Amino acid sequence: MYEKYLFFVGIDVSKSKLDVTFLEKPLGKKIVHFVVSNDNKGIKEIVKQLNNRKIALEEVLISFEDTGVYSLPLGCYLTRYKIDYWMIPAIEIKRSKGISRGKTDKNDSKDIAFYTLTHLHKLRLTQLPELSLMELKLLFTEREKLLKSLRIIGSTSEGIGYIPKEAMGDVLKI
Repeated sequence: MYEKYLFFVGIDVSKSKLDVTFLEKPLGKKIVHFVVSNDNKGIKEIVKQLNNRKIALEEVLISFEDTGVYSLPLGCYLTRYKIDYWMIPAIEIKRSKGISRGKTDKNDSKDIAFYTLTHLHKLRLTQLPELSLMELKLLFTEREKLLKSLRIIGSTSEGIGYIPKEAMGDVLKI
């Protein structure tokens, strides 16, 4: 299964951009780095760059850290077009590097590509959950945020009896 991958794409995902590193097997041959926007246009540019280099998508494994909502557009696109990808927990990559200096998005994308190549034995191709499950997760997250906010607001009422009523009046109305 692992032998089919000849190219590894490491992507450092942030809110507005994707730092992309192409790494060709054998280890370290032909490293290419570029930056695209974190939207469908940017993701299409990654695929275009692979096609321009005459790289068959069946030979490519794309990897990136699971950054929650910021990595979702990439995951959705890759799932839709049946491109193999591995969404790796950030802690796994961090632990594999040990102590490192010079943390940049470019270095992170390169580290992700190298991690993918050297840890293929751990590979679990990612599949996004069904839409209804994604919606449930999102609703649960929003519920947790609301409950936390209510607890914080509730702590304001602890001041009743200690703070003058005139000062607390408008605060409690809010």
